[in-house]
Amino acid sequence: MSGHGAYIELVVRVKEAIIDEISETETKRLHQIKISSKQNGITLSIELPDVLCQLMKPKERIDIIIDSEPISKGEGAKFYAKGRVFKINTDPNFEMVGTIGGLRMVLVLAKPTPSQLKTFEDQVFHIALL
Repeated sequence: MSGHGAYIELVVRVKEAIIDEISETETKRLHQIKISSKQNGITLSIELPDVLCQLMKPKERIDIIIDSEPISKGEGAKFYAKGRVFKINTDPNFEMVGTIGGLRMVLVLAKPTPSQLKTFEDQVFHIALL
């Protein structure tokens, strides 16, 4: 928190989500990682190259941070990237479809807070998997 007036943290932060599945895609050397946290009402599906998937394993616990600004912990992350919002759907849940270097990412939030929704207003986001 900043001491210079009101500061709202525009971030989606999930501690100890679970990597549910790492599966091959139709594209060679590309995998889809599915991560969820029932407690936080979040699911994340992201396509990543093989080499990045080797750092993660199914059933592993992982922290997710998605912010509208660069993430200071990004350097120590298993995965860190800047992405763009492609499409947002809010019925019945919040669903954001984005791209990271041309690869697809889908984030679903069951009950997003107003500050979480504002994270995606500028159409750019930063994501870290720790």
